[in-house]
Amino acid sequence: MNKDFTEPIWLKRYLMKEEDWQFHEVRHSKNVGFINRKNNNISGHHFSFGRFDYNNELKAIYEYMERYTCSETKYEDTKLYRTNEIRYLDFNDLGFKWLKKDFSYSGRAEFVEAKSLKTGLTHLVPTVFAYYLKNDFKQWKNFEGNSNGNAVGLSIEDAIERGLLEFIERDKFIRYWYLSDGNILKIVDIDPVMENRLKYFRQNEYQVDFFMINNKPENIYSVWCLIRSTNIKNSFFSVSGLGAGLSLKCAMESAFVEVAGMYFSQKDIKRDVFKREDEKLVKNILNENLKVYLSYDVMEILNNLIDSTAGIQTAKNAEEEEGTLKERALRYYKDILYIPIRHRILDDLGLHAAKVTCLGGNNMYFNCSEEVLRGAKLGIICPLA
Repeated sequence: MNKDFTEPIWLKRYLMKEEDWQFHEVRHSKNVGFINRKNNNISGHHFSFGRFDYNNELKAIYEYMERYTCSETKYEDTKLYRTNEIRYLDFNDLGFKWLKKDFSYSGRAEFVEAKSLKTGLTHLVPTVFAYYLKNDFKQWKNFEGNSNGNAVGLSIEDAIERGLLEFIERDKFIRYWYLSDGNILKIVDIDPVMENRLKYFRQNEYQVDFFMINNKPENIYSVWCLIRSTNIKNSFFSVSGLGAGLSLKCAMESAFVEVAGMYFSQKDIKRDVFKREDEKLVKNILNENLKVYLSYDVMEILNNLIDSTAGIQTAKNAEEEEGTLKERALRYYKDILYIPIRHRILDDLGLHAAKVTCLGGNNMYFNCSEEVLRGAKLGIICPLA
């Protein structure tokens, strides 16, 4: 987040002070990962260009901290109520209605307060909605948690904006993939800087395409970046990344950074021989949904979907529009809610974290029902992890 080349070093030293915070450090030629020694669900990964690539290493460290701080709560932040005695926002209200799953619970449960960016009012929400890795499955038994809209920033405003962009990019994709709302348009004019970055993938027989998700909110852009193999002898078929921004160019950059990280991690991890124990840990925590699109079994139907899309030029979407991210989002969503994530790690380092959701939007969740999948593109889960 800043250009202090020593920052990754002292952040790692700080995290290694406490036994529960300690991690395995996993490195490959273009991938770095930090995996908690006691819980391999707590991890941070990013592509990297070597040990002195401080910027990308910082992203992996911050992701690790974001996940760890969502695995514990401060006692004073949580409230215990009987669900039938209070008014609260349930999981349908929080964006999971599209799943057609029952996440209800009757009894005493933990809640935290979410604050409205529109009115300033607070609402009670289930604690596990925000602290998604703190789940003993005794209360909201069927809710497996999700990190969508969770972000770390240098200020609470920074964290909220990062979380809001992630929520919106995924809401737009959910509505395209699962709810038949809108379509995708292939971005046909790639700027020279990006084209130069794509040469590496072509040389390794992979094709990179960018698609604009064409639905509302139209003035907040979401881009799907898809990398596909052009040679079936390559070790895997495809990986995907999403990005969002107030311009199409910003959304493309964000999507590319995400998908490049996925590509390099799969390129290094998908090998025949795993010699080291920490490499096995990385392999074990890969999202099961990802495997569908790594496989060449999906090649024909995905290519048929993608290759039939119309094109769009970025120049036609380059006009300056008025309004901040918050202002543009509130023109479409009923409200924006955020829960400040509190933890000693954040306090000590002067960082902030938040969980963000938009009322009237759809929250990402990977365990879909058969009913939802029947109406999805290709009749299968979406290509995100």
